[in-house]
Amino acid sequence: MVYQDKGDICTCYSQRREKQHLAMVSLSATSRICANVPPPTSVSYFTVSLSVLLAIITIPGNVLVCLAIIKDPFRNLKTPFNYFLLSLAATDLVVGAIMDPVSVAFHINEALRLNYVDIKILHVLYFILSTASILTLAALTVDRYVAVAMPVKYKTTVTSRRAIVTSVSIWVATWGSPSSTSKLGSCSSLSSSLTQPCSVLLRFSYSFT
Repeated sequence: MVYQDKGDICTCYSQRREKQHLAMVSLSATSRICANVPPPTSVSYFTVSLSVLLAIITIPGNVLVCLAIIKDPFRNLKTPFNYFLLSLAATDLVVGAIMDPVSVAFHINEALRLNYVDIKILHVLYFILSTASILTLAALTVDRYVAVAMPVKYKTTVTSRRAIVTSVSIWVATWGSPSSTSKLGSCSSLSSSLTQPCSVLLRFSYSFT
């Protein structure tokens, strides 16, 4: 679209800015309204059932994986790759043993309209365990890459000691990171982090109108 003079351009830009402002005001008002609307009870109970099912499956399976690697009498399973696998299984075990029960308690609390369990606990656990899982998967990826790309140097480069130190470092960095509590421990920070992508999308969409 071609404009005749600078006045038309300024008018169009002003209208676009006004639309963006109205959209952000509407989004903020909607967020405040929705914050006081409880979710359907059926959704809460469905989440409870799903969390219980995941805990029942996750805990025994990952306990068996951990025991198989730790209690291996012939030390055939005590390789760098399996130590990373042990760390990943431990992360999933914590999810099933701690995070899923917290999720069950929170959503039962939500369904009964009580106020005993704070959702910030669930957010912080989810953030910490997801970070630990992703970093462990990244370490597994690097391990496999070195094994394929440098098979001769693999045994001297990737040792069991280094795998254990890396896994412990991942856990310490994840659980001790102040960002896990400062960023997701605050509902206001969480709300702003969730609404920021919405504002970007709104600005992008209105730039074409």
